[in-house]
Amino acid sequence: MDEKSTGKKKRITARGGKLMRYAFVTKAGLLRGGETRKQFRLQSNKHL
Repeated sequence: MDEKSTGKKKRITARGGKLMRYAFVTKAGLLRGGETRKQFRLQSNKHL
């Protein structure tokens, strides 16, 4: 039972971390006036 609970916790934390990362990135972009967003767009276009 302990092993199962730890596994579940690990999964939840991993998922939460990803969501938090996205939220942090979007927040930073908004605070910077969307400059990072423009740069990211240019980079994505270059890659394509």
